[in-house]
Amino acid sequence: MRVVIDTNVFVSALLSPTGVPNQIFHYWELSYFDLLVSQESLDELERVLHYPKIRKRLRSTEEELAEFVNIFQEKALMVTRQETITVITADVSDNLYLEIGLAGHADYVVSGDQHLLRLKKYRGISIITPTEFQAIISLPAG
Repeated sequence: MRVVIDTNVFVSALLSPTGVPNQIFHYWELSYFDLLVSQESLDELERVLHYPKIRKRLRSTEEELAEFVNIFQEKALMVTRQETITVITADVSDNLYLEIGLAGHADYVVSGDQHLLRLKKYRGISIITPTEFQAIISLPAG
């Protein structure tokens, strides 16, 4: 299963160690699914982790934040976006996750962002919440 996960989900994983986003992160570490990223999504993750309002809430050191981002560089599947789309006009930066999904032939985009979630599906990629995704990966193999 190939999955794109919105930056907001990974930030939530750091902010709430017992929440669903953190559980998804651990499922990925255990290789339950392949995570698709691009250099742009990693840059965004690093940028968001340093927003003052986020940084204030995190108990992580700079080294721990760098290691968190580095895990994605080492273990995720890096894709290069093949096309630029503008399906979401209210926040064009959200299109990045769809572009990664298209380039990497994703099954899912997992996000808490309403602009993405309203689409439900885009060119064969299901767009779902972290809770919906957790239910999918928690199901016993049939």
